[in-house]
Amino acid sequence: MDLVMVYTIIFAVVIFIAAAVTTFLFTRSVVRQINGATDTFKYITKDEVGDFEEMLTNIQPAATTLINNNVRVNGLIESYEEGLAEMQEVVADIREIISTIDTVLQEFERH
Repeated sequence: MDLVMVYTIIFAVVIFIAAAVTTFLFTRSVVRQINGATDTFKYITKDEVGDFEEMLTNIQPAATTLINNNVRVNGLIESYEEGLAEMQEVVADIREIISTIDTVLQEFERH
């Protein structure tokens, strides 16, 4: 075999092994993080659970308000878009009127 071919094969094997090792290390890191998170949840007290429940109770009205505001904002956006379309129609009408006036003035100047 050619020496270049041998080096190419060796290089490909090294790259493949590096990819495998990187994948293994990443997986191990993720597993450790998951284990750490589950260990944290094992030691939550009843008071902390109550605090979480209270936070959730307080978050629910805020979420409802945000949803209602989103609906209102969407209504405002629709109204804006409708108004914009109507304004564009008005601008087109004004341009047509100006064009008509210009034509009439040109005819008047010719006579």
